[in-house]
Amino acid sequence: MVEQSHRLLLAVFCFIACNCDLKTLVDSPGSSKNELAQALYSLMNAMQTILQLPILLSRIFRFLEKKIINTELNMTSEMRAERKRISFIGSLVTSLQKDEKLEASKLKEEKKGVSRIEVMHEMLSSLAASYGTASTSLS
Repeated sequence: MVEQSHRLLLAVFCFIACNCDLKTLVDSPGSSKNELAQALYSLMNAMQTILQLPILLSRIFRFLEKKIINTELNMTSEMRAERKRISFIGSLVTSLQKDEKLEASKLKEEKKGVSRIEVMHEMLSSLAASYGTASTSLS
């Protein structure tokens, strides 16, 4: 069905934009000698991949959130106190809210701690910032 949609889009595009003879286009993209057909198939395949990217990134985000935060929370209180002093992630996890639903219902000024999503955002933004500065300094 996807392949048929690709062919239909290609046919409509050729008819409207280029006034091409649609019979010159070969049905399968691999055997086509037409450069326009190959370019449009490549573009459609890239767009299909790009449209699936947010789903993949959200799954990776959720997996990392559970893995990193739960690993820190499963440590003993002594280990967590030590990690708080030496680890950025440890200090963020120790400041987690006890009850996120209760904290969400409070006014902004009355909230204490940070939510799990805020912890992940902080970790990802520090990772992105450190990547940018490290790559700049290395080049």
